[in-house]
Amino acid sequence: MAYMSRLGIWGVGTPFKEFTDYIQAVEKRGVGAMEIVAMDMKLRGMYIARQLSFHGVSFKIEEIPLSKDFIEMYDAAVALWVKARSYFQQAAEYMDADPRLRKTMWGQFWSAHQRFFKYLCIAAKVKHVVRIAREAVKNGKVDN
Repeated sequence: MAYMSRLGIWGVGTPFKEFTDYIQAVEKRGVGAMEIVAMDMKLRGMYIARQLSFHGVSFKIEEIPLSKDFIEMYDAAVALWVKARSYFQQAAEYMDADPRLRKTMWGQFWSAHQRFFKYLCIAAKVKHVVRIAREAVKNGKVDN
């Protein structure tokens, strides 16, 4: 945000002389302050949240059969994460960290775990989605 000086949130004539003063104040007050800043920017027309329209869009849910190769890769990934969890557990015990640090460490571990499997599941669908998209283009169902 530092490059957005023309917003008038910091600088001459504002409560915050420099961007760093502004960001320190917001960080000190947390998420609530960030929400208030966003609301104020929306009210003053400085920030617009947009969403694409889904008017005229249709969709269908398809079950994608998993290939034997993908199932084997998924099972290997599970085994890898089980092993990683074991090593992570050992490392956490060696560190003798305070409870807050342990909570943060495990939060990071499980966050990475969840992201990994989310993207692995998305990857399983790519070939099928590409096939559907190519068929739609071939049948003239896609606007350029």
